[in-house]
Amino acid sequence: MLTGRPAVGDVTELCQARALELTESGDSDNDAWYHLHAIELSPLPLTRTGKTPGKIRITHSIHDPTESRCLARWLSRQAGIPFHDRIPSEAERQAEIARLMEQIAGTGTFGRFVARLVARTTRHKRGD
Repeated sequence: MLTGRPAVGDVTELCQARALELTESGDSDNDAWYHLHAIELSPLPLTRTGKTPGKIRITHSIHDPTESRCLARWLSRQAGIPFHDRIPSEAERQAEIARLMEQIAGTGTFGRFVARLVARTTRHKRGD
């Protein structure tokens, strides 16, 4: 249940969430932002311009999802609703990068050149 506090002592129920969702997005500086939302709302609250219908943001953080993830797990246990962690693991990210590099290399001579250049730069940054 999500509530709003219009006055001291008054609590108004806005809606009930059926699940929680943690997602990731990037800003113009390529910083990672993590967003915890209540989803599958019932009844649907009135939506304001620019807001995602069917979701209410609980919290968001930059660079590290740990606090949002811990809050979501706690809320999930307390409310008895599912928590959907949509942030890919490091292994999933590496698999996606490998798939994209294969796809680039398969586009032809220039693609193979770019794939080798990216691989060389990545190894250099890691210190291999």
